[in-house]
Amino acid sequence: MSDAVTFDQHPSETLLVGKGFKLKDCDPDSTPGYSGDKVDGEMLLEELDSRLAELQEQLFAESRFGGTKRILLVLQAMDTAGKGGIVTHVMGAMNPHGVQMKSFKAPTPEEKSYDFLWRIEKEVPASGMVGVFDRSHYEDVLIHRVHRWANPEELERRYKAINEFEVRQNGAGTKIIKVMLHISKDEQKQRLLARLNEQQAVEVQHRGPQGARVLD
Repeated sequence: MSDAVTFDQHPSETLLVGKGFKLKDCDPDSTPGYSGDKVDGEMLLEELDSRLAELQEQLFAESRFGGTKRILLVLQAMDTAGKGGIVTHVMGAMNPHGVQMKSFKAPTPEEKSYDFLWRIEKEVPASGMVGVFDRSHYEDVLIHRVHRWANPEELERRYKAINEFEVRQNGAGTKIIKVMLHISKDEQKQRLLARLNEQQAVEVQHRGPQGARVLD
């Protein structure tokens, strides 16, 4: 490894959420355990690309001889926080044939007719695969709690069901890696405005000079 800035200790230890954790107490601009900037992070990721590919290959090879291990990366974040960036830049280092990607949106009428975990369990990666959940079963408690779509008893039932689901997955060989990306409201506003400006620029290019005058 070259002079790329690394974490002071393993991120799974530095970023572990413990008892009494409150999101509101976290500085969204902080980078706990990492002293580098964005460029340093990009350099580190570039150096780790080959290692990621190697580990993925080993995981798949093991499954060909009866291994049951698989990886499930769970991404949770508000809009524009960077889930897409992780998929592009981190998962991009892996062989796409060994990656199972699933984005969870609002449940369909069919999905609503089953228990909330039904659609989740169907997407758990097979042995030897790396699965990525863009949003997940946590939405089924987070959103319902915020909007008060479920009573406290139902929320408690879902908490218990999620814990049991993850215990079952762990016993079946699934390593679940949970990542929550956090940005401030101001940063989200700036990113949304930038996205809007990009969309308008695309519309101008698509419509031509006359369309630009209309948008102006």
